[in-house]
Amino acid sequence: MFTALWVFLSFSMPLPVPDGLKAVGEISIPAIECHLPIYGHLDDDTLLYGAAEIKEGQAPAHGNYALASHHMRRKGWLFNDLDQLEAGDAVLITKAGIPYLYFVKETFEVDPSQTQVISDDIGDGYLTLVTCTPDWEKRLIVWAEYFPGF
Repeated sequence: MFTALWVFLSFSMPLPVPDGLKAVGEISIPAIECHLPIYGHLDDDTLLYGAAEIKEGQAPAHGNYALASHHMRRKGWLFNDLDQLEAGDAVLITKAGIPYLYFVKETFEVDPSQTQVISDDIGDGYLTLVTCTPDWEKRLIVWAEYFPGF
């Protein structure tokens, strides 16, 4: 069953979003043509249909706003192309109708156990994007800084 689902998700068109799954915002990354809904909780469904807030109750531009999504084997799906981002690329988060502009600071890989990358201790006004590396062994992390003058 898992293999068939993986093949379907890797090589077919996007799945229709299930009833009841409501987005709380949107993420747009023009450099990689990524435009996804943001869901307010992290589970298997939200990771398949968009980006999910990792920490409940978090808000953009406060602390370290952390989002996760799957890395798929199809170009342009979910967070598949995050590894192509470069310092200075723009990321736009919209939540409750309010736009928040961030600029990529750095991209790097960590072991899955290194959860400190989503901690608020790294500073205020950070955005952390998380996905798996193509071999699923590590996590690809994108750190971006909030631009309050937007």
